[in-house]
Amino acid sequence: MKALEVNNIVKAYEHFNALDGLSFSIEKGEVYGLLGPNGAGKSTLLRCILTLIKYQSGSIKIFGKDLQENRKEILSNIGYLIEKPDFYGYLSAKKNLEILGAYTGKNITAKRIEQVIEQVGLKGREKDKVKAYSHGMKQRLGLAQVILHNPDFIILDEPNTGLDPTGIVELRNFINQLKAEGKTVLLSSHILNEIEITADSMIILNKGKALISGKVADLLADTELHVKIETDDIDSALNELSQTTFKNHFKSISSNLIELTIQKNEIALVNKLLVEKGINVLSINYKKPLEELYINLTKTN
Repeated sequence: MKALEVNNIVKAYEHFNALDGLSFSIEKGEVYGLLGPNGAGKSTLLRCILTLIKYQSGSIKIFGKDLQENRKEILSNIGYLIEKPDFYGYLSAKKNLEILGAYTGKNITAKRIEQVIEQVGLKGREKDKVKAYSHGMKQRLGLAQVILHNPDFIILDEPNTGLDPTGIVELRNFINQLKAEGKTVLLSSHILNEIEITADSMIILNKGKALISGKVADLLADTELHVKIETDDIDSALNELSQTTFKNHFKSISSNLIELTIQKNEIALVNKLLVEKGINVLSINYKKPLEELYINLTKTN
């Protein structure tokens, strides 16, 4: 079953179309990455899905039901985290969740609140006032309110913002846990590496249109990497590589760096070749495939 079906959506403002005939779908139970530069239409799309703004034409279905015809029912099954969640700072985390639970219209028990507090790692701090929370703790509380009413469809809008490396890893694990529970997650992020690691499928938007969409593994399967090899013997390295098929993949050469465009699985072959010839390889760096794909698509559209 499709968790989300966006069909030819148009959202027009006075001088431009924020969404210009956009269509894509998300399978039930997958993590779906939403990418695009500022102004691409990502926030407009999320607002349309959440019925915060109206679109002029097209349709949106969630779990097979039309959003406009079944708004209340559909929204009760969605959890949404904005980039910077806000709470009543003078109240405790637990009290905030009690209030938010009442807004859901569902029977949110004290036991359920305890469960989500523990799930997001706030156990022992739930009675503290939120104004004393760090940014990372507020993000955790935001995740708690997202899953409080046990929704099947979850939207996370730039959830990594302001998190330290440990927090980013914890968030990644949290998303994987949601997926293991059968939830569908729509993840909007500017951190390309996290989309590459976490998402099953993705879409890249620009100017309200889809530049590309599909399974992440399929979209990146044939993407060549820009690989930079640092050596203290550039002449010998060039001589050896020029005698192989890699001679057709040189991109640039400097005093101690050779840049090649090759597949990821060829990096080890290049390294082995140079080392076996007694050439010191000081470092090897490469751009992530998604970064390369994203930059190439968005700079030309």
